[in-house]
Amino acid sequence: NIYVRYAEGFKAPTFNDLYFPWSGNPELKPEESNSTEVGYKLTSNIVSFQVGAFEKNVENLIEWAPDDMGNWSPMNIGEARLRGAELNLGLNTGLLGRFDFIVDYLDAVDVTNSEAEQDIDYRAKRSLKFSWQKEFSDYEVGLQGKLQSERKVPEQYAEDGFSPGYGVMNATFSYQLNKYLLAQAKLNNIFDKEYTLNPSYNEDGRNWMVGVKASF
Repeated sequence: NIYVRYAEGFKAPTFNDLYFPWSGNPELKPEESNSTEVGYKLTSNIVSFQVGAFEKNVENLIEWAPDDMGNWSPMNIGEARLRGAELNLGLNTGLLGRFDFIVDYLDAVDVTNSEAEQDIDYRAKRSLKFSWQKEFSDYEVGLQGKLQSERKVPEQYAEDGFSPGYGVMNATFSYQLNKYLLAQAKLNNIFDKEYTLNPSYNEDGRNWMVGVKASF
């Protein structure tokens, strides 16, 4: 299948964007956007393949930015253009399980001033996601990984203006207890990687969760 998509979007500021103590901005306007995507998709019993390219134009994009006094808060940065491409590949090997890979590239630019376009902070340009999943009679195991490139950050956080890239790995397990109950477990950030998406906030280290899902 060859496809073409066009969409218009609207995003209101969150409650925290507007009213978070000492940093909320009640003057925020909602984001408005339009996007176009073209791509190709192929699906069979063994292979699934999809590749697409997109462009999204946003007015009043909400991002954290410093004001004239150097205080940080959510602001409408003006106009932004996001261009990118994504490749999805899935392989169902049967005995060895299913493998999925997603590779994408993103170029996010503040175009408010057409003569001085700037990359938008905290957006990774390149990323790779991959997963493996294997089903047995009553249980299922899986691995998921993500690699992302560096991100542009304010120079106060990094001399070269970029935070380092990172990679994390997760593991999942599920067991069908009976017709109605499914036990699930997940181990996140297996290797306890220290990383940030925004230098002001640390991401979770190694953590786990267990639960039971009921279906009737």
